[in-house]
Amino acid sequence: MHIFEQEKQLTQRVKSLPDTYYFDIQGFQKSEPNLDALIFDAAEYAKDGLLPITEWMGKCLFSDRMAEMISDIWKHAEIETRSGMIPSLRVLENIYKYKNYSWEGIHGADGFADSIEGAINLVNRFPASSAQKWIEEEIKPIYEDMDCPNNVKLSVHPGGHIMDIDLLKVFMEKHLKAN
Repeated sequence: MHIFEQEKQLTQRVKSLPDTYYFDIQGFQKSEPNLDALIFDAAEYAKDGLLPITEWMGKCLFSDRMAEMISDIWKHAEIETRSGMIPSLRVLENIYKYKNYSWEGIHGADGFADSIEGAINLVNRFPASSAQKWIEEEIKPIYEDMDCPNNVKLSVHPGGHIMDIDLLKVFMEKHLKAN
């Protein structure tokens, strides 16, 4: 675990939030920390790096590191919403990297439903034209690739999502006008 402790020691920039560290210059990539970038990168590190290890190993140093970073992300929440403070809106700015993404490891309707539902929840609270466009484009595979005709309720799995495509489109047209 020596390398793990070294990673923490060298990369922590604001509390436990890591930043890009270069061994050749023995310092960070940028002289001043960018809190929004630190929050986003820590969330990505937790989601893509530490969560899979934690799922495999259970509670361990990696899960403790993940919990510490998430706690510090919330300590730096600076964006006020109706429901309280949130740390960042950057997810909406970067949504296009998930275009045609294979959610849940497959190119299936459940993953599309989850991602579209999550994006609609965000866009309804924080309007962003790029996210609105992403939602519209991500619905297309439900019609085309999955061969779902109009006016059909899509029942993904028992006890899971039931998505009425027409109602979803009406909701989007009414409530989620592009900015």
